[in-house]
Amino acid sequence: MWLVLALSSAVVFGLAGFGMKVGQMRGVPSSLVLIGLYLSGTLGFLITWSMAGAVTSWPVILAGLIIGIGSAGGNYVFMKAIESGPASLTSPIINMNVVLVIGLSVLIYGETMNLTKTIGVTLFLIAIILIAIKPDKSKGMNTSAFWLSMVMLSTLLFAVRNGGLKVTQELAMDNSAVLFFSYLIPTIFFLVRYRAELMELKAGEILPQLGWGLVSGLGSFGGMQLYAYALSQGPASIISPVFSLYGLVIVLLSVGVYKERLTALQTLAVALTFVGLILVKS
Repeated sequence: MWLVLALSSAVVFGLAGFGMKVGQMRGVPSSLVLIGLYLSGTLGFLITWSMAGAVTSWPVILAGLIIGIGSAGGNYVFMKAIESGPASLTSPIINMNVVLVIGLSVLIYGETMNLTKTIGVTLFLIAIILIAIKPDKSKGMNTSAFWLSMVMLSTLLFAVRNGGLKVTQELAMDNSAVLFFSYLIPTIFFLVRYRAELMELKAGEILPQLGWGLVSGLGSFGGMQLYAYALSQGPASIISPVFSLYGLVIVLLSVGVYKERLTALQTLAVALTFVGLILVKS
């Protein structure tokens, strides 16, 4: 059951990522997409938190703050890394934040995997790297110390986001409440950070500009809720890499909708993913 939940979380979160891509393809600034995403995500988690009784505490708020910093900070620093260095290297490196989550689960929480499942997870990790690799058409790799620091910081922040829910689950916290605060914090941050762009919008432009972000936020909400529930049912050392395969969903949707072609590496990633799923299910 937990594997189905993990796969579902990857699919739904991938739909959110694709919605963000559609918005950007239609000329919507990434700043407005992010605002819309966190706004509707916050509303979604507010509803689930309220349905659960809306009980909270300072530890829950603090946990939400830390995970929210991981989410908002990771996205913000990721954009800075993309702006300052090769995207063909940035995404694959940052996506390996899942290794930190696996290490947390195995070394601190004592999760164990047999040889077959270990091979399956290894195939997932390879697939996650291959999915994000794109041919760099530039003549050189313009890397710098700033770019490297942004990549490392983004990797760490996304690990805080993905691994934080494992920690809160082990501490028996209400993850609906944690996720509400983890989305509320980025919402406030991005509203303040991009207030100038919002102020420039006319009344009739607000919904069209924020629309794809709002729709993506629903997918983000659903994906993270499923991910949190999956963590309550199974091992994070397997669930986290399965969830991180949401990039494959974005790639496949791009192929179907925008007629993009799979690279040879992405095709290999698809094959490795299916083999990995068979192995971890055994």
